[in-house]
Amino acid sequence: MRKELILHIGMHKCGSTAIQFALDGYDKDGIRYAALSAPNHGYLLKRVFNPSGITKPIVDIPNNDRNAANQRDQSVLRRELKKEGVRKLIISGETIPLLGRDGLLEFKRLANEFVDKFTLVAYIREPISFISSMTQQLVRAGFTLKQPPLPRYRFKFEPIIEIFGQENLIFRKFDRESLLAGSVVSDFCKICGISAGDIKDITANDRSSLEVIQLVNAFNEYGVFNINQLPFTHARDQMCAFLDQYFSSPFEMDRDIITNQIDWEDVQWMEKIAGFDLAKAPAGGWLRTISLQQFLENIEPATIHRLEIILKDLSIPHGLDEMPSKLMERLYAYFLSLAFPDAGMVDDLRDIALKLDRDGSPLENAQKLMRIAAHLRPTGAFIAKKKSEFDRRLSERSKE
Repeated sequence: MRKELILHIGMHKCGSTAIQFALDGYDKDGIRYAALSAPNHGYLLKRVFNPSGITKPIVDIPNNDRNAANQRDQSVLRRELKKEGVRKLIISGETIPLLGRDGLLEFKRLANEFVDKFTLVAYIREPISFISSMTQQLVRAGFTLKQPPLPRYRFKFEPIIEIFGQENLIFRKFDRESLLAGSVVSDFCKICGISAGDIKDITANDRSSLEVIQLVNAFNEYGVFNINQLPFTHARDQMCAFLDQYFSSPFEMDRDIITNQIDWEDVQWMEKIAGFDLAKAPAGGWLRTISLQQFLENIEPATIHRLEIILKDLSIPHGLDEMPSKLMERLYAYFLSLAFPDAGMVDDLRDIALKLDRDGSPLENAQKLMRIAAHLRPTGAFIAKKKSEFDRRLSERSKE
């Protein structure tokens, strides 16, 4: 049986999560959505074909465990590629274009052992709404942004075109007017030959309020931001979802911030390759009145007051006129304690901070962890002592 591999390759912020969760587990009439550990297959593919491109968290796993996991991932991928009775296999991951040329070539060589045809599908979003949406996602995930995150169309798709051939790519414009029934899930299913009645269309709404993004950004600059494991990510997600209930101002970025940063030659390249318009560069230019950093840091007093009331309602102690970053750290510590209420977690935080310091990691990371441990165990003498030591060392270093 001839087998076609359908690769859904994003972009980010173009309904990828909706597609992945709608098709997860689908296996009917010779069309199968690959079972690769998670609905988003990009994580597995990046671990296998571009492990060096994965940002390592503060606390990493041992190399022998990582190598064993890589072998398991390759075995799972091969099993899906060679599965009998499948005429169309669907793999979806918006990070596939980020595998790099070598990773893409290696993936294609492996797939060529089992498939006869490649069809790649990419949904393309115009740059202004992409930047606004991506900013929200990155801030909620823990990143501190100094510049707007650009779509970088050519960087992502030129290697794809060179390796797989433009004749095998389908570009679709990501907007309601262009999509089948205004749905990216229905649109993708039609391309794959799947009946819309066979799947559930899940529309994810990832919009945050302006206030929540500004508060979380303040926390990112001050608090624990790049530990990529439980319980840290769980506590962050719970904190963000909790704050979403209390703030409602729409997140609308000043167009001057965005427009001045867009690479309009990149946009024109994408339009030429895809065959449809995305956005036009302003003829007279734009006056840049404020930077992205200033926009995110411009927290209204009413927002801070609301946050203070939230902490009071949760019986979280705090001082008068504390900075929003410190208030947010207290709120984060509260959700961290809910996720893992046992005393052992505080010991783990303390020990990780000490290990980071011994191993020569940036002192800021050890200090942030020790601060969280101090919030969770305010009477701990040793934790208080180490926190003071880290604070003093950072202060002395800043004066050098």
